[in-house]
Amino acid sequence: MTINTPKWNNKLKSKLEWLSPEEKDELLEILKQDKKERENIGNESLYWNKDAILDDLIENHVYIDEDIEIEMLGNRWKLVHINLPKIGDFEWFKFDCFVSDYMYNKKEFESDPEYDTRLYSMNEIANLLKALNRYMRAYWVNMDENIDFKKDLYWKNKKITTDTWDCLKKIMDLDTDYWLRNKDVDGKKWTRACWFCGYDSSYFSEYNDYNDDGAKLLMKLSN
Repeated sequence: MTINTPKWNNKLKSKLEWLSPEEKDELLEILKQDKKERENIGNESLYWNKDAILDDLIENHVYIDEDIEIEMLGNRWKLVHINLPKIGDFEWFKFDCFVSDYMYNKKEFESDPEYDTRLYSMNEIANLLKALNRYMRAYWVNMDENIDFKKDLYWKNKKITTDTWDCLKKIMDLDTDYWLRNKDVDGKKWTRACWFCGYDSSYFSEYNDYNDDGAKLLMKLSN
């Protein structure tokens, strides 16, 4: 039986001869880590290029079906899948949702508890924006450096996520108000959180029973 042995580069082999067994083991771990990091560098052509990153996401990592027929409140829905792949220190992040085509009054969907429990919360939307922000930073595109996505999105804080929101709007095509799961917002009885998605800003507000304005539903695929 013939055993195939690796063909060593003589120059590299001569360098190893000067190392102790312990140093060789340490070097091996360093090289393993280096290889792992190099394998997660992502697409080098995307670095520092926000538009190219968004184009790549839309083409390869975001799936949208505009006309899903499902048994929820009798109307058409849009299905959105977002997969932000691992790159460098950024871990993989996934976000899936149904988005209604129709604007619902608060009382229309609260009549069925299933819809209530499947709505996204303010924290979950904040996590989505935070993940997208970190993904852009992994490609060395810095934005919204002073935004705390957990607390600064509420309208009373008067902070808006202009840059990160602009990126999310482009890949998800959001353009109006969306009901969220949080109730009794800021201690106000009978209110429900709503995610305002405007032309150049995004923030959380609240609606109450006396508001005739409707909003779309942004729901999880399952409870």
